[in-house]
Amino acid sequence: MGYIGYVNISSTVVHFFLGEMKYNLYVIHRKGLSSPLVGAMLENSALFVGYAQGQKLIRKFLHGEHDLEDLEALPKLTLPELCLAGGFSGIAAAFVLTPIELIKCKLQVQEARMYEASISNRNPATRFTGPFSIISHTLKNEGLTGFYRGCGITIAKSAPTSAIIFFTHETLTRSFT
Repeated sequence: MGYIGYVNISSTVVHFFLGEMKYNLYVIHRKGLSSPLVGAMLENSALFVGYAQGQKLIRKFLHGEHDLEDLEALPKLTLPELCLAGGFSGIAAAFVLTPIELIKCKLQVQEARMYEASISNRNPATRFTGPFSIISHTLKNEGLTGFYRGCGITIAKSAPTSAIIFFTHETLTRSFT
């Protein structure tokens, strides 16, 4: 009885955007998922910008080539050189990712503490109301460097991972073209 049949595709789309989408965006905002979504967007941007800049650095310092506007005129880099450029992209991504991961982890730890307090019938002490609360608290108490605590380990994870990803991508691209 509660089933609503859709007349056509447009009524389905309208129902989704007016009903479900609004609810899902609310849930994303309230559950702290907006920070990881923004983080993923920024991480991917940093990865590809870092990859392009890594290629430029390799061309400049290993080959003595200067910036050329025509990418077709540039000689192809070897796979190990592209792997190194991928490592550069991981370093760039780490500088973007570390503050976002810090915010996400603090929200998750707080959520776990609130759950633990509810089980043991204690009053949970809510400290942060969301990502902006964490940003202002960290800036006030630790300064800008507080956002980069743990950056070294993030670089140690991101640089080799990105190097492998871009090496694999370039290897597969070259083998299929």
